[in-house]
Amino acid sequence: MTPTIWLLGLSGSGKTTLGSLLRLYLDGQGFDVDFIDAATPEDRVRNTDILRDYALSMQAQGKVCVVAAATPYESMRQSNRAMLPMYREVWVRCSLQTLVQRDAKGLYAKAERGDLSTLDSVFDAFDEPRSPHSIIDTDRYSLVECYEQLR
Repeated sequence: MTPTIWLLGLSGSGKTTLGSLLRLYLDGQGFDVDFIDAATPEDRVRNTDILRDYALSMQAQGKVCVVAAATPYESMRQSNRAMLPMYREVWVRCSLQTLVQRDAKGLYAKAERGDLSTLDSVFDAFDEPRSPHSIIDTDRYSLVECYEQLR
């Protein structure tokens, strides 16, 4: 059975960047990898259920799944742990202050202006993961150091 590596964290924390790098690395190691990026904040619960089902189907085909999705609620992560064999949870952690400074997608500026009504940690809760397999602090380490922690 192949693993599902689930990168979770707030918008802008580095999930997509690290997931893309991990996919390239695993491809280079000869693994059949599927990278799933859930970049939009709408319908979080439904999206997580769909992503989990898709990861299960990819696992059944022998693929390693790398998922980058905010997954803000502990109940979502509990369902992942219960339903996904070889589930590996990686919290891509970053302080809100750093995220607001980075604001690569302009989401935090939109939220401040009132142009965005859904954004984890600003308008909605983000439950801190209770038992991730690993934590990568993207506001404390360089991209290279974060990537090395992930591999």
